[in-house]
Amino acid sequence: MGHDIYKTPLNVWQDKLNSEYSTPSNYAMFKGIEEEGAVAKWFESEFPQYKTRKPNGTYIDSIYIANIDRLIEGSDLILECKTCDVLSPYTEFWNKDVIPPSYRDQVNWYCGIANKKGGYIACAIGNRECKILPFEFDSEYFKQQKMFADAFWKFVETKTPPSAKVADMKELSLIYGTSTETIDCEEIREYIISYVELQNLIKVKNAEIKPLQNEMDECKVKILDFLKGNQGKCSGYTLKNTLVKTKSINKSALEKDITDISKYEKESSYYKLTIKETGEY
Repeated sequence: MGHDIYKTPLNVWQDKLNSEYSTPSNYAMFKGIEEEGAVAKWFESEFPQYKTRKPNGTYIDSIYIANIDRLIEGSDLILECKTCDVLSPYTEFWNKDVIPPSYRDQVNWYCGIANKKGGYIACAIGNRECKILPFEFDSEYFKQQKMFADAFWKFVETKTPPSAKVADMKELSLIYGTSTETIDCEEIREYIISYVELQNLIKVKNAEIKPLQNEMDECKVKILDFLKGNQGKCSGYTLKNTLVKTKSINKSALEKDITDISKYEKESSYYKLTIKETGEY
């Protein structure tokens, strides 16, 4: 339905064709599978009236399938288990007790295929908490999903790639590769003209912005040095000074040993300065 921030229709099309260029599994996906059982156990501890179990197999409706994580015994409900890094864009939704749209699409699809009434999504966010949110099956929305899926499947059957999006630029180079053949591009001449004009404009703007950015950085250093970790105010302005801590992972080392992720994490921090005009002088 276009809500997934990690996969575009072109990515999914590649996966369905089982292309050699299909998106590979990553550590986040591996971690999610490994922690599925722990998330299910946490759900049961929070809702002791429910017991869950793995389905006996995959639910199939014609060409469509539903790989449900857990069934809630004695009911028409399901449990979807998720994991989420604290820096993930999805965290914004979980913090507001809202199911991210792509996950909502997923569980509604599962319910439609498996003939279920709804259920719960349990998401472990980093190592700090596990959010559990209920959902109900929306039959009208499922009809829209089926129409979307039917239209998409025609691309798969005919091996015709769907329209590419900006996020697909790298994938396009993998799909089409390079060729010495020259083709007529008159049909897309307007895009070529716009691209060149914008490219030249960006070069000019970057040349103008760089000295301004350097001057801003000089001001920022003076302000942060004066604040010394404090917040600030003066006539017309408030200054918010936030210490931001980040973690980076040595992925190449992690691929060789995934037993202890903490060994390959590196912490760093910086001050984020926010200045707002108050209009009070």
